[in-house]
Amino acid sequence: MLAGVAMAMSSVTVVGNSILLGRYKPRFAGKKPIAETIYTSGDVKKAYSLQQTST
Repeated sequence: MLAGVAMAMSSVTVVGNSILLGRYKPRFAGKKPIAETIYTSGDVKKAYSLQQTST
């Protein structure tokens, strides 16, 4: 009986934490990441291309 109560409390804790995580909004959610402003689509294509380029 004690094990059943422990399992039930564990389930309640997991569900409660998942609800809290779903409602979580970080303070910086509205800011744009810096990495998106540094790299352009041309840079990404150049980095992942299989052809060697001469510079």
